[in-house]
Amino acid sequence: MKLQNVLLMNRDICPEEALYVRKDGKKLSFDTYFNIFSIAKWRLYTEIASFFLHLEITGRGMVTLYDQNGRIGEYLVEGSTDVTIPQRPDSQCVWFVLRLVEGEFVCGYYGTKQAPAHDVRIALDICTFKREAYLKRNLELLRTQLLENHDSPLYGKLEVFVVDNGRTLDDSIVF
Repeated sequence: MKLQNVLLMNRDICPEEALYVRKDGKKLSFDTYFNIFSIAKWRLYTEIASFFLHLEITGRGMVTLYDQNGRIGEYLVEGSTDVTIPQRPDSQCVWFVLRLVEGEFVCGYYGTKQAPAHDVRIALDICTFKREAYLKRNLELLRTQLLENHDSPLYGKLEVFVVDNGRTLDDSIVF
């Protein structure tokens, strides 16, 4: 089961590449805002006990896993590969560095082989006061990225509520 995608820069969401990945030649560091995996939160708030990192690259490389205490593993990866994240009870966050020998990074995600214990639905409440342009942009992103995206793990599991504290919203922007 996919828990968190490894994100590459999407200018529609955030145009700052350093928040997704830090590049140094063929070295890609994913110790960034969008790509750190909060393993302690998953352990605390779910029944999940084992995790892996799935990577897809067009060639081969070395992936090094880290937590807040330092390196926790190093693995040779090629093509489509699952790397087991070592069980360390003190790990808070996990990230990785990929050193490509050849080829390119295609995509990746953090996941688990455990079946979900519960079917989860999420409600998102957006409160706004006279910020129509900002709200329209974000609702459109939610619609295209999550609500109507059949590939999203949140498809069919997310409801969005808008509270218009300024009472200035046009009803036509609600979907």
